[in-house]
Amino acid sequence: MLEDKILFFYQANFFADPRWSPLPAYCRWPVTGNKRDLPRVKCVVFHLPSLVPGEWTELWHLYKVKPRGQVWVAFTLESVVRYPLFDAPAFMSMFDYEMSYRQGADFWAAYVDSDLPSTLPAAKIAPKKRLCCAFISSALDLSGRSRLLGELMDHLPVDSYGRLMRNRRLDDDQGEATKRDVISRYRFTLAFENAIDPDYVTEKFFQPLLAGSIPVYLGAPNIDEFSPGDDAYINAADFGSVKELADYLTTADDARHQAWRQRPLRAAFLDKAARSRIQPFDTLCDCLEARRDLS
Repeated sequence: MLEDKILFFYQANFFADPRWSPLPAYCRWPVTGNKRDLPRVKCVVFHLPSLVPGEWTELWHLYKVKPRGQVWVAFTLESVVRYPLFDAPAFMSMFDYEMSYRQGADFWAAYVDSDLPSTLPAAKIAPKKRLCCAFISSALDLSGRSRLLGELMDHLPVDSYGRLMRNRRLDDDQGEATKRDVISRYRFTLAFENAIDPDYVTEKFFQPLLAGSIPVYLGAPNIDEFSPGDDAYINAADFGSVKELADYLTTADDARHQAWRQRPLRAAFLDKAARSRIQPFDTLCDCLEARRDLS
């Protein structure tokens, strides 16, 4: 008899990782990070990006001895472009469900914060004295963002505060609050994802909107589905060259790109925010309980 418990199969001690340490508190099923519990638990959530190559291979062997009735969930918030096995039918056939950023996943783990509909309209649009800023630190680049940043800097002034092509430093970095304060001083903020994949829209897109800046976006081809309003952002993919993009930024009508704040938010955006109020692990628990009742 399997226990009504969820094993979070994570490379490190997930209770010590600030990203996952709150999980036991808001998940109504008991959660364990002890891999020795694998043969006894009802559900195993495999955090695929954290697994080392040897563990990817090990999954095949674990699958062969998977207990009858045990549920496996493939979980990632990282782009499938970075982890292509997530799109490999043979590999994914081991799992009963998918939990990810993809809208078609069984359990949607969104980067869209449920508070955005109330916080976005409250953003202050102060006069901007500076043109454009960037906060890019990770060396991971599957989108071409490093090249785009460098070429943009050849055409217009970009204040880069991240480790990538840094030319500005923060005197007193207090994390997210400092970042938002800095972004609020700029007309435009480069919101470049580390990979280009449908639905892979991270906090990089929403942070400028919350600070009253206009995102210059590089990333998901369906980004417009995530926009709170018309012309709320500038899509780098809409321009034939970097120079065309740079020329547009130097002549753009800010009022056009801020006018959405005076209008009702898009219904599709509100729907995503409403969906994100439901924790994916809560939905998973609902599913597990329904399966248990039917067994």
